[in-house]
Amino acid sequence: MLESELPPASRMVPYGAGCQYSNHRLAGSFSWFFLILLLVTRVGAGACSLSSTLHHSAFKSHEQDGESAGAELNVERRSILATQSTSGEADVLLACKKVLDPFNMLSDWNGINYCGWRGVNCSLQAGQTRHVVELKLTNIPLKGRIPSFICNLTHLANLTLSNTSLTGTIPLELSHCTQLDYLHLNHNELTGNIPAQLGQLQKLRDIYIYNNNLTGSIPEELGNCSRLTALNLVVNKLTGPIPASLGNCTQLAWFKVTNNSLNGTLPEQLGHLVNLQGLYLGYNQLEGTIPKSFGGLRSLSFLYLYNNNFSGHIPDAFSKLHALQFLDLTGNAFTGNVPPSLGFCGALVLLFLANNKLSGNIPNSLSKCTKLKFLDLGQNNLSGAIPGELGVGQGQLEVLIFRDNSLAGEIPLSVLNTSSLVYIDFSNNRLQGELPAVKHNFLPILRVFSISTNRLSGTLPEWVWRLPEVQVLDLSSNKFTGAISSNLSGLIGFREIITTGLDDLKGKVLNPHGGLYVAVKNGSYAYNYLTKSVTVIDLSNNTLEGGLPTDLGSLHALFSLSLDHNKLTGPIPTTLHQMERLESLDLSFNNLNGPIPPDLGKLTSLSYLSLAWNNLSGEIPQTNGFDHKNPTSSFVGNPFLCGHPLPDSCPLQSPGRNGDKMALFFSDVWNPGFGVGVFIGFVSVGVLIIKWQRARTLVFPRKRKQQPSHEAHAFYYNAAIRIPK
Repeated sequence: MLESELPPASRMVPYGAGCQYSNHRLAGSFSWFFLILLLVTRVGAGACSLSSTLHHSAFKSHEQDGESAGAELNVERRSILATQSTSGEADVLLACKKVLDPFNMLSDWNGINYCGWRGVNCSLQAGQTRHVVELKLTNIPLKGRIPSFICNLTHLANLTLSNTSLTGTIPLELSHCTQLDYLHLNHNELTGNIPAQLGQLQKLRDIYIYNNNLTGSIPEELGNCSRLTALNLVVNKLTGPIPASLGNCTQLAWFKVTNNSLNGTLPEQLGHLVNLQGLYLGYNQLEGTIPKSFGGLRSLSFLYLYNNNFSGHIPDAFSKLHALQFLDLTGNAFTGNVPPSLGFCGALVLLFLANNKLSGNIPNSLSKCTKLKFLDLGQNNLSGAIPGELGVGQGQLEVLIFRDNSLAGEIPLSVLNTSSLVYIDFSNNRLQGELPAVKHNFLPILRVFSISTNRLSGTLPEWVWRLPEVQVLDLSSNKFTGAISSNLSGLIGFREIITTGLDDLKGKVLNPHGGLYVAVKNGSYAYNYLTKSVTVIDLSNNTLEGGLPTDLGSLHALFSLSLDHNKLTGPIPTTLHQMERLESLDLSFNNLNGPIPPDLGKLTSLSYLSLAWNNLSGEIPQTNGFDHKNPTSSFVGNPFLCGHPLPDSCPLQSPGRNGDKMALFFSDVWNPGFGVGVFIGFVSVGVLIIKWQRARTLVFPRKRKQQPSHEAHAFYYNAAIRIPK
């Protein structure tokens, strides 16, 4: 057999045999040659051994020199793995920068360590290649559309591009981000529809796309996001109904769609969201009744349904919501009574039922809500008396609004003894009786006290003038009598600009629907919260008597003062010019007399003034253009006033004391007592003249009868009211 015919295995020399060679065929034929072959084999083995020894010595001699270099190489390789992702992800990021960053706000996006670039975070698995898992860019002036290729970052779990001025639509390709947990695109200018493909993202937990210009409806497919915990679509232009499929998102805790144009009814399936903590549906066009299934929302703490078209009764099932803290149903068409069962909502902090069609009495059970801070039942058809228990044991009660109802009876003493109150508005009801006398230090932090347009009577108790922090005091359109207190030093809120505590009150004192309505003569104002500029005293349309106290001038922080339509007398205090923040002053329809203080012209902030229909006299002041800043209507009805802007000009006279004497004379002429005296004097003189004429006729015969001159009578009449020119 030839060697080429042998099997491959027979031709191979096994690795590790060294130089040993065995040839059985030669051994069989040439046995005499065996000894020579054995010698050659041993010599070869020795050579191989020597070669192996030399190679081992050479490796051994370099082992120590290469040990440190190898260690450095391994460290470098591990460092690169620890600081880099794949070069493909870097290309995706740089492509995103090219699309979104014309202003080079991401100037640090360079170099190889892009896991440290601004807004970029990578996974932290030790010893593995890292991947981009978070792209978070907020409050940066970017520009353009969301790149459709952004999901080439295949491990992306958090995509946050908030307040970055993005435009265009939400790309359908976001459905390729299969690892996405958080999608935050809020506060941009995005348009178009919400992609239904987002429903394919099974890991999605948060969808924040609020404050954009999105249109269309909420996709039914979002109900497939079984892990969804927060869906916030507030302030968009969304239409259509709320998808019933959202009832499948059993992990949903926060659902917010306030300020859209959603319509239709509330799906029963929403009542299956046992983990729901907040439901915000305000400012939409939703209608129908509240589903009974809502009684099963045992985790619900915040329920905001305000400013929709809901109707029917407020469900008694709300009493089962033991976690409910904030309930706002303002601005709907709910009918029936205020459910007494609401008194069992022990956690209730805010209850706003204003601007509905509720009727009946205010339930006494509301006094059991010991954690209640904000109660607004205004603008309904409620009747009966204010519960006497209200305020008792409610040491946290801050806001109490019952305005625009048909409530009758007296204001309970228990309410006025609630020291935590900041805001009381019982205006436009049928309340009657007198304000109760209470201890001196009650209502220590009250900022708003409005009881206007009722049937309250009697004199104003002393505590009204000692409310230390009150900023709005509106007692107008009642039947109060008596005088304004001469000591106003207790009204610290009108004397000093209060700044302490305002930050705590903002946003929580009043409701979000313009809860504080302030009507002043130069306009009406609605405030969501108290500010230092809201300082108003309105005692108009009562039967107050006496003079204006000079202490009014100490109210330096007052914005508006309305004392019109009363029976006030005496002069206008010269101290009023000290009210440097005053913008509105109405003293019309009283019996004030004397001159207008010239220093009123120093009120540079004054934008509305009415002194009409009084008994004021003299020349209208010209200080700082006072006579030109105010229209004729500010002064009409004062027959002894003269000067611009009235049509009657004042007579020429020397300046100084004569003017004061003239004004005093005009004041005396208009005084009723002076008029009666003049009349009696004229009658007496007339009687004496007649008797004297008769006696004279008897003694001296009359030759000719003389008629009195009409011009003379006219002169005497004019002289009685003004000096002739």
